[in-house]
Order: sequence, then structure tokens, then C-alpha cells
Amino acid sequence: NLWGGELKEMIVKRDGRLVIRPDSGDPPKIVVQVLELLGKAFGTTTNAKGYKVLPPCVRVIQGDGVSYESLGVILESMAKAKWAAENVAFGSGGALLQKMDRDTQKCAFKCCEAVVNGKAVPVYKDPITDPGKQSKKGHLRLIKERTGKVTTLTDGLGTDADDLLVEVYRDGAMKREWTWEEVVSHAELGKTADKVA
Repeated sequence: NLWGGELKEMIVKRDGRLVIRPDSGDPPKIVVQVLELLGKAFGTTTNAKGYKVLPPCVRVIQGDGVSYESLGVILESMAKAKWAAENVAFGSGGALLQKMDRDTQKCAFKCCEAVVNGKAVPVYKDPITDPGKQSKKGHLRLIKERTGKVTTLTDGLGTDADDLLVEVYRDGAMKREWTWEEVVSHAELGKTADKVA
């Protein structure tokens, strides 16, 4: 609704290209779904081989789930739906080397809160194609429960006194530094960093 609706005129008129990156889901399906949505919103032309091509102002980049093996499957799915390969660029990181990545470890850095007009607003992602990738939202606190388990509280729950998180950066300024030896020591002991006043 946003790209092909509210912002469509700006995208069409600007000097440049909007590249849309689908997030989660089964890449052979999700790439074709995104192309169909963009084709409906922006229109298409047909190339000499009979495949659909989006206008120059919009394209897709697929980075999630791309490997040597999956690339051919994605392109085959596009071809079956009559979409030209030129509509999509592919990116890949860990899948070219190994299948161990941030999704395997359930680890990623995401924005969880923004301040808009002086008011804190929760920010999160909640992909409809992969509920397991929903991110934490609102002001976060890391606490140690009575059992010793460390857990994250969301939406401003908990108290500052119990929060184990340490401010490292603020407005581009470094607030706290550790030596490599301190990092290793904390990791080996399962400790969290000491609070800094």
C-alpha cells in the first residue's frame, strides 16, 4: 500500500530507483508475490522473450535464503510466473559459506523504540510470513530472574535498578569501553557488564 499507493507518484517521478527487499518467507514464493504486487501497482512491459519487466523506477533485491542451491529455484519460480530475471538482484552472506547465521542463533540488532515529537513509540517487525522473526518492541530491559535465568523485558516493563543493560553509545559519543580481556572474562563467567554511573 505504501510503495504502490501513497508514495507511488514520488517513486515514479524521482531520478533514481527504489529497490525493495522482501524480508521473510519462502524465497521462491515471496519473490514472485512481491513482483506481482509491484506489477499490479506500477505496471509492466514485456521483453523480447515474453517475460514481464517492471518499470525502471522499481526493482527487487532478495537477500534472505539465497544460496548457490536456492538461486536456481527462485529463478525457475520467476520464469514459471513469466517474470524476467532483470527485475531482481540477489545478495547472499552466510549461506554461501555455511548454514550458521543470525537466524540460526536468533540474534539480530533491531530498532525497538523511537522518539517522535517527544513521545516514545515502540518499533518492531512482525513478518506475516515468519512469526518466529517478530522482534522485541518498546523500551527493553535485561534482567536476571530469581532462578538465575537472564531474560529480556519489553514495552518498558521492569525497573532501571534491575536492568543489566549498559549504555555504550549516546548521540555518537562512546560512554563505556571494555578491554578484550574484560569481554573474554565476562563471556567465560556468564556475567554481565558492571553498571556505569
